[in-house]
Amino acid sequence: MTKKTRWLIVAGSMLGLTIYLSAQTFTPLTPLANLRGRTDGNGAIIALASAAGVGQTPLTPFPQLQTRTDSNGALNVTIQGGTVTMNAGSGTATYKPSGIIYKAVPAATNSSTTNYSCQTFTALPASTLVNSGDLIHVRVFSHSAANATNKTVWIRWNYTSCANDGTGFTGGTTIQNNTTALSSATIITDGYIWRSSLNNQAGSGTQFVSGNIQGTAASTAAATETSAINYGMAFSNATANDLTIDLVLVEFVAAN
Repeated sequence: MTKKTRWLIVAGSMLGLTIYLSAQTFTPLTPLANLRGRTDGNGAIIALASAAGVGQTPLTPFPQLQTRTDSNGALNVTIQGGTVTMNAGSGTATYKPSGIIYKAVPAATNSSTTNYSCQTFTALPASTLVNSGDLIHVRVFSHSAANATNKTVWIRWNYTSCANDGTGFTGGTTIQNNTTALSSATIITDGYIWRSSLNNQAGSGTQFVSGNIQGTAASTAAATETSAINYGMAFSNATANDLTIDLVLVEFVAAN
């Protein structure tokens, strides 16, 4: 590799400019990828890396990395574009990030004895289910009062609307819909929806009532995955305020 020489101005003085020349040699580094940084309109820091210079294999384009603080001073980091793959521990196996995408602690009750109460979620963003096996898991935690009247939890996928009446959901596919009359029960209702092929999904649901399986369901759906998809939960009780929804979690699990 060619060595290069540069000449430096080393010092000056108060009485007049004194110039010392010093020769140095160095070996050029391997060209690095261009690294640029800027902030967007919200003050987020965006770091961009472009293709490398001559003599270096170009890097795979980096997604945009944005950071900012919210109103509570917490640091938010958002990676946009590209596919993020992470190493599992120090081994060679990799995985794609998954996690909770929606959470609510509504302590919701239903004062009606004939109508559903809709607990709809933020629509699943377009192109969330991009690979076959990508999965959405809805889990509803609830409990009932000390009486033996009917309590129902209903999870629906790709619905058109939900009304707080005797109909509840319109359109879409039921993932789980089970009724129990158990008194003083703890009820956990699960709904799983995963991509089986392009614009086709499979669903399965289970309800645990005080530790016992009370209902299972299986279904298929055909929601367009490049569009936002409505999904949610509704519940009813034959005795006013008998069923309380304590916690709702929605988890996304990426297929590796």
